[in-house]
Amino acid sequence: MLAFTIYFCFLHSIRHSITLIYELDEKSLSNGFIGEGGRGEGSEKETVVIRKVTAVADVMRFILPLHSLALNIAKRLQAIESAIPQHYLLEARVRTEAFRTLLLRVELKHPHVRAHMLPAYKKMLDAYYKAYKRASKTTPDMKEFPIFSEFAQAAYLSHLHRKSLGLEPPQVGQILKDAKEAVDLAVTLEANPNQRKMQARITEQLPNYGVIL
Repeated sequence: MLAFTIYFCFLHSIRHSITLIYELDEKSLSNGFIGEGGRGEGSEKETVVIRKVTAVADVMRFILPLHSLALNIAKRLQAIESAIPQHYLLEARVRTEAFRTLLLRVELKHPHVRAHMLPAYKKMLDAYYKAYKRASKTTPDMKEFPIFSEFAQAAYLSHLHRKSLGLEPPQVGQILKDAKEAVDLAVTLEANPNQRKMQARITEQLPNYGVIL
């Protein structure tokens, strides 16, 4: 009974969030919404709506059958305001879970899975690049920390799975070079042991791909 209640409430929340996001459009958000409240009568309400929708979609990434819905929400948010890096981070997170599922299926020796790995990885990395491109690198703040940190982790997968992905050394080298810049920014914001470890791993691999800093 408890499981059914949780399931029902979650589905209701998803349906409500999807309805909200498709009721929003560029004109209704012309006064700004993310971090720009108070510039229009409806801007504060729209900010709350966007944050709720994003939170629900962020949970949906862990449920494989809901990936297409989560991606639709991310694309809708990007269409509403293309300058917000978190909208692309949402897409990247969904695509990361999809890629992890493929890796698991490879480990379980599912047939014909490897052919899907490179396209899935490219879509994931492309979404992270779009988020990273829109993040501030001259005056970064903590809200951008996940972008730098997660992009670096996703980029490092190009080294770990280079053979399965069929990537050439120059391709991996360029990806790791960008990852080094991202992880350096993450360490600047929060120098925790995990970020330091990732920074060291990426730095160690760069010379192996002909990248000299």
